[in-house]
Amino acid sequence: MAYPISIAEFKTYFAKDFIYGSDNNQVSDNDISRAMSEASMNYNEDMFDDEETKKTIFYYLTAFYLVVDIDNASSQGGSGSSGIVSHRRVRNVEESFAVPQWALQNPLFSQFASNGYGRKYLNMIYPYLIGRVGVVPGASLP
Repeated sequence: MAYPISIAEFKTYFAKDFIYGSDNNQVSDNDISRAMSEASMNYNEDMFDDEETKKTIFYYLTAFYLVVDIDNASSQGGSGSSGIVSHRRVRNVEESFAVPQWALQNPLFSQFASNGYGRKYLNMIYPYLIGRVGVVPGASLP
């Protein structure tokens, strides 16, 4: 599959999000390539009209898989992630958020709610999932 983005474009788009390099604690080109391959399995470019939208959505889907791969590597395949956290409290500081039910109740979409890139990906594709709406100018007969 020809991806809508390149590794160099990914690095430019997420310049501040990841530390790139060849050390073990840095994101390599191979890591990005693997994440892009994984992302391609859940990507349907035919849903989107223009190239910019296709690219943006693929950026976030790739970043989602990259973070999953990084988390898996850091926990050596164990359960290092705490899953979907909807509420967190440390002393007198508290945060909470709600993942929409349409995402949580869907076996495919619920996995994307586990990190910020996946949640942003879901927000981007949601309008395309509910159908297209268009307005056609015209008039009605009396």
